[in-house]
Amino acid sequence: MCGRFNVTSSMQQVAQVLQAKVPDLMETSIRLPDYNIAPTHAIAAATQDREREIGVFRWGLLPSWATDPRMGSRLINARSETLDTKPSFRNAFRHRRCLIPASGFYEWTGTKTSRQPWHIYQTNGALLMMAGLWESHPEFGYTCTIITCAPSNWMAHYHNRMPVFLEHRTWDTWLNPKTNAAALKPLLKAPGEDLLEANPISSIVNNPRNNRPDVLRPLLI
Repeated sequence: MCGRFNVTSSMQQVAQVLQAKVPDLMETSIRLPDYNIAPTHAIAAATQDREREIGVFRWGLLPSWATDPRMGSRLINARSETLDTKPSFRNAFRHRRCLIPASGFYEWTGTKTSRQPWHIYQTNGALLMMAGLWESHPEFGYTCTIITCAPSNWMAHYHNRMPVFLEHRTWDTWLNPKTNAAALKPLLKAPGEDLLEANPISSIVNNPRNNRPDVLRPLLI
């Protein structure tokens, strides 16, 4: 799964990479960098209709038929293998897809009593674009989820799932609401073995309130 991530770039830098418009209200609705993003937090995601635009979404998808906002905390991830058939995700997969920028994400290894957090990021330091789905709920507003897939061999050392990362050449295909779903499924796979690297970090990351640059400081272990 993907249950925590970070964006160390500014909103302007994210928009430049995505070549996306940033509405004026975005500057006060969400602040980047953000070093410890957790479920239910407000996050930035790019959608595309007439033009590509960055919006604010609550992390944890709420389908339009949901009656309890707590449902979103159980839908922070969508499995790539079943999102085209699962009622919570299938309509969003057909019509409402997004890109969620991340500088890196966090996973934990070890036992329950001795868990080691890891910061996982792109080898070249560039932003990662996670594949996501979004919904607009009549009562609870805009929400989203991150799509996960089976891990690469490298990633399997850290977790049995990983976010789907999309290459630049696929962004238009993914974001276009008119793209046939059959053309999208092949995109939802693990990346090459050399895309990512990982650093052990302090357990201060365990608390989402610890939102500061030293969360990312590598440990010597």
